[in-house]
Amino acid sequence: MPRVLSLCLTFHWMVVFGLLSFFTIRSIGRADEGVLGTLGIELAAQDFTAIDRSVPALFAIMISIVSALFLWAFLTQLAEGTEETKAGGDAVRIAFSAAIGLMTFSLAIFALFPLSGQMLTAAVFCAALLVSYRTIATERGVVVASAEAPGEVSARLAKLMARDASRIAEMPRGSNIYAFPEKER
Repeated sequence: MPRVLSLCLTFHWMVVFGLLSFFTIRSIGRADEGVLGTLGIELAAQDFTAIDRSVPALFAIMISIVSALFLWAFLTQLAEGTEETKAGGDAVRIAFSAAIGLMTFSLAIFALFPLSGQMLTAAVFCAALLVSYRTIATERGVVVASAEAPGEVSARLAKLMARDASRIAEMPRGSNIYAFPEKER
């Protein structure tokens, strides 16, 4: 079963972080435009004096690394095709961990240098990354479950039914596990 959603999400985050890296590199040394201006955040002159040129450069390097990790996750998932390997899951896990770590670091930096709208932007990015990772993990679980042979599923189901039957048999006679307790009037 192809994992189209996983491929689309990893490609999406690779492009988002790649563009964010490009605009961050472009904004080094300029207060009037760049990534903050692209996001619609206006900086006053006193805000930019607190931010050195090294901070945007550091962010550009970290964002580029995250974008490269999403490229690696995308290519790994593309190469494994319909087969399920541990490498595909590890690449996705590493890419999302790095991205969420970067957004958490961004939240800490924006708490030190308060800029209008940056905390909300980083928090929304972090939430979207968590939802995307959960979606990919769920899709991987569905692919693994659908790849099981029908005999294995029925054997597991038979074991569950036998366990439930043995628990019901151990109950004292006359007890009805399915009855609702009567209300006292």
